[in-house]
Amino acid sequence: MSDGGEHPRDGHLVDGRYRLTGRLGSGGAATGTSSGTGTSSGTGTGTGTGTVWRAFDVLMERQVALRRPKADPADGEPGRRAVNRLYREARAAARVDHPSAVVVHDVVVDGGLPWVVMELVRGECLRESLARGPLPSPECARVGLALLGALCAAHSVGIVHRDVRPANVLVEHGTGRVVLTDFGVAPVPGGPFAAPERLAGRDAGPASDLWSLGALLHTAVHGTPPAAEGVPPTGQGALAAADAGLFGARSRGADRPRDGAWSRGGDRLRDGAWSRGGARSWGGDRSWGGDRLRGGAGASGPLGPLISRLLDPRPELRPGAADIAAELTEAARTEAAEAARTEAAGAARTEAAGAARTEAAGAEAAGAGAVRPRSAGTVPEPAYE
Repeated sequence: MSDGGEHPRDGHLVDGRYRLTGRLGSGGAATGTSSGTGTSSGTGTGTGTGTVWRAFDVLMERQVALRRPKADPADGEPGRRAVNRLYREARAAARVDHPSAVVVHDVVVDGGLPWVVMELVRGECLRESLARGPLPSPECARVGLALLGALCAAHSVGIVHRDVRPANVLVEHGTGRVVLTDFGVAPVPGGPFAAPERLAGRDAGPASDLWSLGALLHTAVHGTPPAAEGVPPTGQGALAAADAGLFGARSRGADRPRDGAWSRGGDRLRDGAWSRGGARSWGGDRSWGGDRLRGGAGASGPLGPLISRLLDPRPELRPGAADIAAELTEAARTEAAEAARTEAAGAARTEAAGAARTEAAGAEAAGAGAVRPRSAGTVPEPAYE
């Protein structure tokens, strides 16, 4: 809350420097895009992570985005711990330096709450783009490479994102720049983009972010998160439905383990839906040997094998950043080459058909204009009136 115990309003001056000019989103219901402007907050939507405001930096004279966290020190000791953690993680996020990581300008305290000051990205949330349908494989690979770079930059300074999902990815208008947002403000684990080990209550590491990247790529390729495709369920029903808006409602029991808990090993369910080696999936109808997902690698195009490996429930068996980058680059190159060959073949067929039509038309015109010679000995008949 702001000073005086009231929620901030337009015109409120945060920390004596950032003047609020309008709300961009709040919690999981917001899209992060202001109506009619095509301007995103630079912070995605968040799921219970607070409110995002557009603001004007009166010192630097520029537009920025401010996130006010949902945590409140007035909630007692848990609230104070949450506020302190958000403050520390937001300051740490400012050290992430990569073109595809949202720029954190500042972290200030106003009204007892840490406000995160970020760049204002003018673009569209990836979740909104995917609501219109899946992306072509080359674009999926491009987005994946950008997000991988941002995650590697974060991991190199000891930061785990913990909330990689389409709602936290922006694509800038005009440049196509892909921007990962919401560093340091991850909500309680849940939803179809949370790695199995997070749901098991274990600490998240870089491999957890890579699982989430695989889930995002699956969504970009198919238009639905893996939890909606029979891949091991990864969250509570309410959070899963609120996060995506990308797939239909599911029954309450359809997105969690049958007995409500993961085994201690983290790679199989207590009721045996997972084998010890991770060889079969939830329901037992899809192989999880890393070679097949949703009916085979072909179902996901050139990205299928990579997505399958990223979604392995065992963190130690997921590919590393270098392998992921190489496979994404190769997938993009292969798809682009195939598209070029298809386009060239189509152009050749069109050109050949056009040449044939031109030749036929020329022959027809030549035949119509020719004077047929009279037969030998033919005498024209006289004309009678």
